Amino acid sequence: MSLRVKLLLGFLIVLVLAGGEGYFAVQTINSTGQLAMDIYDRQLMAISFSKSAMIEFNKMNRLLAESLTGGEIDDKEELLEELGDARDTLLEELEVAATRLATPEAMKVDEEIKAGLGV
Repeated sequence: MSLRVKLLLGFLIVLVLAGGEGYFAVQTINSTGQLAMDIYDRQLMAISFSKSAMIEFNKMNRLLAESLTGGEIDDKEELLEELGDARDTLLEELEVAATRLATPEAMKVDEEIKAGLGV
């Protein structure tokens, strides 16, 4: 075998190895990007919507406490409207959080909360 053929085969082998390494690098980057998207779309968004639901629950709790202690809210219709809006927002936030998390435990807790709110 001549030197020219040996050099050509050596370069071809190096090119194949470099191409394989490049393919492996692209696959790793794609899988890492997909993992990051899954984490963002599921767990992190579920946490965000859960915190929003907690804020709405605290708002409902504050409104009820103020009405029972004779606080700032004098108009019963205004209180009922604010409670209804907070309840609707709470239910929406819980639904999104349970959907994003997509675990049986999350769905069970969502149903329990909805049952407690009379939905």
